Amino acid sequence: RADMKDKKFADFFKGNFEDINIVQTFTARYNPRVFTWLNNTFTYASNYTFNNNIQQKTTGRSARVTSTRSADFVFQWKKLVASLFGDKKKKSTPGRRRRGSRRPGQEPDEKGGVNKLSLFQKKKDKRGGISVNPIKAIRTFFSSFKDINFNYTERRNITHLGLDAGKPSLAFQFGLSDTTGVGTVPDLASNDISFTDSKTYNVGSGVALGRAVDIGLRFQHSDQRSETTTITGSSSNTWLRLGKFDMPFPEWNVRVTGLQKLPMFSKLFNSVSFSHSFNGQKDVTWNGTPDNEIQVNFITNFRPLGKLDLNFKNGFTGSVQVNRSQSLSRSLNVGIGARRTTKSDLSITANYSKRSGFRIPFWPFNKAELKNSIDFSFTFTASKDVVEQRRTQLSGEEKFEEQDRTTRVSFSPRLTYSFSNRVRGGAFIEFGTTNSKRVGKTSIQEFGIDINISIRGN
Repeated sequence: RADMKDKKFADFFKGNFEDINIVQTFTARYNPRVFTWLNNTFTYASNYTFNNNIQQKTTGRSARVTSTRSADFVFQWKKLVASLFGDKKKKSTPGRRRRGSRRPGQEPDEKGGVNKLSLFQKKKDKRGGISVNPIKAIRTFFSSFKDINFNYTERRNITHLGLDAGKPSLAFQFGLSDTTGVGTVPDLASNDISFTDSKTYNVGSGVALGRAVDIGLRFQHSDQRSETTTITGSSSNTWLRLGKFDMPFPEWNVRVTGLQKLPMFSKLFNSVSFSHSFNGQKDVTWNGTPDNEIQVNFITNFRPLGKLDLNFKNGFTGSVQVNRSQSLSRSLNVGIGARRTTKSDLSITANYSKRSGFRIPFWPFNKAELKNSIDFSFTFTASKDVVEQRRTQLSGEEKFEEQDRTTRVSFSPRLTYSFSNRVRGGAFIEFGTTNSKRVGKTSIQEFGIDINISIRGN
């Protein structure tokens, strides 16, 4: 945008005007393929903004540029093993084999059939015994690993205030230089330059044990530094703080399917699956130098700690889920101490749906069809929240004291019935209690009926 006030139309073609806002973006990507088992992408991007506040004639010019450098790598285990030991799948040769004939390396089973090549193969020497196929053992071992995804991102933000007349250099506009190449007006009230730098590392992978067990892993680390009149910064790590464990550790999630095959589930369920997840983080805030920490926060979440998804043989579906989380905010200043919040909850849900229809055989309905359906849902939740405060004394003594404790219990069934596509109704009931150390005990009892009728012309 440009300021054309008190300018003629011809001034536009002569360039006789003053810019008040310029926005420029640039992106470049490079995708080299050196190995078939490694995908990589390198990206550079810059966002440049120039502003000229014409109401501040001497100090209103500013420029900002944000440059981003990133590298992404995908390491593919299966393709690496295939390139080293050959592809597991072999092309079929033309022609047909006589039924019952064996491929080379196959041995007949006890019934006269042919066994496929297995991890353990019979030796062909006179001593007999069993030997391990090392190539297949390596292929089987690495085939269970998921691809490794790695990302590195570096971002830099630079802002210059109170610029003199002139355009910032192209090197600054593309994020290749920290200086604009133009001067700064004298007697500027605020700091004329500010920086913000951040670096982030992400890595993720996992293991798939057949079709039944799936495990995912993820780790992240980031650093940030800001410089204006003061220097501040922060760092963040994926973290495990549990009992004696207090160290960087990847997040994980686990899912197990096919549990309905177990004897304890086989008679009642069509499908049963279990899931479990953990994510944790440590955030550190510092002032001046990274050694001068002023705030440390920990977050530990097991959401879910355990969850069962159930599909009954009689048409019911449901789930049982248990969650637990804890957050700790600790100030390193004397007298402030720390605040710890612990949450745990249990939820049970059940759903049932049935669709049916029938025709009304008598007048005046003239065998009109009613497509009715019934939906039933049930939800039970119970939770407990505990807030504790710890103050650090000059003597160094530390002790958590409970500040608040809140427990909640809720029970809510709901029934919905559809007479047709145009008439729908239902009813619900909810009972709940809340008991707080500060507020006291409260309860809720609700009952409701809803009817929806859709009227529309043909």
